[in-house]
This record gives sequence, C-alpha cells and structure tokens, in this order.
Amino acid sequence: MQRIYIDKRSVPMFVLSVLIIFALIGVNFGVLYSKTKENLIATRQNQVLQGVAQVDYFFQESTDSVKKASYAISAMQSRNASPEEILSYLEQESEVYTQAVNENFTGLYGSFDGKYLDGIGWVPDAGYVAEERPWYTDALAAQGEIALVTPYLDSQTGTVMMSISRLLEDGKSVVSLDLSMDGLQAITEENAVKFLWNEAILLDQDGFVVTHSDRDELGKVYGAEADGMGGLIAGKLSSEVMEQGKKYFEMQYGGKSYFVFVAEVSDGWHALAIVDESRLLGSMRWLYVIFFVTLFVIFGVIAFVFLKIQQKQGQAFFFRNQAQRRQSGQREQGNEAELHAHADNQIYAQQQRGEREQKEEYALPLFFRL
Repeated sequence: MQRIYIDKRSVPMFVLSVLIIFALIGVNFGVLYSKTKENLIATRQNQVLQGVAQVDYFFQESTDSVKKASYAISAMQSRNASPEEILSYLEQESEVYTQAVNENFTGLYGSFDGKYLDGIGWVPDAGYVAEERPWYTDALAAQGEIALVTPYLDSQTGTVMMSISRLLEDGKSVVSLDLSMDGLQAITEENAVKFLWNEAILLDQDGFVVTHSDRDELGKVYGAEADGMGGLIAGKLSSEVMEQGKKYFEMQYGGKSYFVFVAEVSDGWHALAIVDESRLLGSMRWLYVIFFVTLFVIFGVIAFVFLKIQQKQGQAFFFRNQAQRRQSGQREQGNEAELHAHADNQIYAQQQRGEREQKEEYALPLFFRL
C-alpha cells in the first residue's frame, strides 16, 4: 500500500474549505426547510378555507330563504294581509324549504303584529312570549340585518340547533327559521377525514362548539372553560388570531405539539383545523436525510480530492528528493574522482621529477661523479 504524505501546512486550508462548504449547504438547507414548511402551512390554510366555503354555502341557503320570506311578508303587510294569509304563506314555504331546498330546515315562523305564527304547526305553551325569545331580540338588535342566533344543543336529540331571523320593514315583526346543524356536522366530520386533521371545529362568537369532528364536544362553550384543550384553544384564538391577526397558532397540550389553522366565517364565527405537528411536518423528514447524506458525500469528495492532491504532492516531493540525492551522490563521486586524479597527477609528477634527477645525475662528467 502506497504511503500518503500529508503536508501539515495544508490541513488548516482543508478544514476551512470544509467549514465554508458546510456553512453554505446549511444556509441553503435552512431556506429549503423554511419554504417547505411555509408551503405545508399554506396547504393546510387553504384546506380550512375550503371548509369555510362549505359553511358559507350552507348558511347562504338559510339566509337567502329568510331574506326572501321577509321581503314577501313585508309586501303582504303593506297590503294589510290577514294573519291567516301570512300563516298560509309560512306553511307553503316551510314545506318547500324542508322538502326541496334543505332537509336541515325545520320551517318558518315568527311574530307578526304581535301574533306568533308557525309554518309547521307548532303551538307554544301558554306562557310563551315570542318577543322575549333570542330569535326575536337578536333580530331586533340587528336592525334589519340577518341575525345568527346563538346555537343550542337539543338535549333530547343531541343535535345542535340555531335560529336565523330578520326584522321586517314595520320595525316590530320578525321572521325566523330554525336550522339543524346535522348537515354542517357531517361536513365537518368529512373534512377532518379527508384532510387528515386531528380535529375540526366550528365555534361561534362566544366560543360555543357548533360542530366538532368529535361529537362528544358538541354544545360545549370553549370560551367559558378555564382549562383543558377547549379553554386553551379559546384563549389562543382570542389573543393570537383576533388581536394579532394570525392565521394559525401553535400550542402544547397533553405532551404534544399542535398547529391550529383558523379562518373566520362571519359574525365572529371561526372554523378551526387542528393538526399534530408530527403529522404536519412528518413529510419533511426526508429533508434531513438529504441534508446529512449530502454533507457525507461532499465531505467524502473533498477528503478524496485532498488526499489525491497530497498523494501527488508527496510523490513529487519523493521524486524530487530522490533526484536531489542522486545529484548529490554524483557530485560526491565526481569530487572523489577529482581527488584520485589529482593524487595520481601528483604521483606522476613526482615520478617525472625523480626520473629527471636521475638523468641529470648520470649526465655529469665523470670527475664530478668521482
């Protein structure tokens, strides 16, 4: 296995590069996470608005029916129609409404010139005073506008009922229509299943539970609860939605986190969808997987490139070092050869001098040698 030489001077640059790249990835991941969360929240808000549209349509039929009846009866009063004629009209319209228009209608009734008339033939007790009933007093206070009377829970049938009434042009007569919330309750339950909501709720202006995906909650007044989930919802609805204008809020209850999406219906009524945080944001788990896998892959690529560069640099350093060693060795060998040659030259020169001295000695006259 080939050994990799790492230049310690390049390690800080490697670490800095990794940190910068991780920081950029982290910023992009944060933006992606935020956008994805916003899209999920917007989707849930649109779902609530779809539910509100259904509620509006449900009440539109009722309010249209009451308006039509108020115009017709006001016209009859202007012609001095008798109570019998008005009662006949109420009976005919009640039959049409309950059979052909909306099965949740229970018929028209009202107080006309101080006389109570009922389109489905209900006869009140002797002590019944129409002018003291909420359907009459609320219509009187609304001054000609449609009055949505506070709903109530029928203890015998378990059905939430409410009255929709309107003051007539004479300023004292009122026509009203009782409406069963069974149809709206069915819509609420269907939406909770279809949109995967934990709970779906319709509250009136007082926090009265008009419809709820859990029928056991029907008829409760969340606005009057001091604790419990209902009281928490009512408090958050008041402080964060009505006062701050938020379209959703978060809450903790029973050790879990919830998102509550809110849309106003009308007259202070609100539709709410409660979604568990894990259910809402559970689909975002894949973002974490992608994030950490991306970090791992990028770190691996950077480390691989860094090691390859270090390997090449190490090889270049090794070969350069080897070349320098060879050159140093060659220089040493050259110097040694020069020394040998110089020594040989000195020996040769000494030999030459010795030979010359001998020749000179033999060349002298004999008498000098004697």
